Amino acid sequence: MHNSRSRLDAVDRRIMQLLVENGRMATCEVADSIGLSESTTSTRLRRLLHGGVISGIHAHIDPTVVGRCYHVTIGVRLASYISPTDFERSLAECGAIIDAWQVTGNMDYQLRVACADMNELDHTLGWLREVGAEESVTSFLLRRVSGTTDANLVEIRSL
Repeated sequence: MHNSRSRLDAVDRRIMQLLVENGRMATCEVADSIGLSESTTSTRLRRLLHGGVISGIHAHIDPTVVGRCYHVTIGVRLASYISPTDFERSLAECGAIIDAWQVTGNMDYQLRVACADMNELDHTLGWLREVGAEESVTSFLLRRVSGTTDANLVEIRSL
């Protein structure tokens, strides 16, 4: 399961979404929510845990496990004619964006992004220009030196 996100079906993603929303949800509650038996749900949960998709008690999703191997930060400065509110609303359309912060300094926003490959990163950068980024600065994340895993990678959407 580490090398292919294609093994995750809609039911797996729904289970992950429920656990992202409530990591302490009981198996029987998850089963009721997705319409499967508790036994089947338990089997799926074990597969997700043993496969490394869910990595922790709070259902943290490892971006690499679900096919997002390129981790970057992107500083974005908006074009003067773009409303920050409109830009912020548009960010929800891009499944590669894990989180976004409005920041001080030369840039208006700092985005944390996880992409499957360079093509998706290039597409994401082009999309950011389309929705109002006048300038962007991209930095690859090499390794985590501190912090917690908080990726919301349950729903991987294409642009």
